[in-house]
Amino acid sequence: MKKFIPILLCSLLLVACAGKKDDRPPPPADIPPPTDLLQKKS
Repeated sequence: MKKFIPILLCSLLLVACAGKKDDRPPPPADIPPPTDLLQKKS
């Protein structure tokens, strides 16, 4: 079991990271998207 625990933790971390990337909420209204910032500078 001791050898298996690190594998479980790694797989849980990978699943958590993948889930965060997929379920990213849209940015709040206060922060403009990067495209707006680029247009303002030019």
